Amino acid sequence: MSQRYEKEIMEFGTSTPMFTILSTLALINLVCFVEVLIEALMGKGIMRVYETMSLQFVLCGILVLINLPLYQALFLRKDKVLI
Repeated sequence: MSQRYEKEIMEFGTSTPMFTILSTLALINLVCFVEVLIEALMGKGIMRVYETMSLQFVLCGILVLINLPLYQALFLRKDKVLI
């Protein structure tokens, strides 16, 4: 565990409530950000999205950027996980 800490790798060995809540909120932010991008590019037009939800779009984008290490730990993990 200390080796992972020194390498700045998040440990998801046990399911603690802190990691469960953190990863759930991060995934909700990612899904909302992707949905807004799809709506802006495909559906209703990018100007309508920016006029009505500009601050929400920026906030959600910042939260997605902040949570990039968490997404890497959740999806791009390459070590052996014991179940």
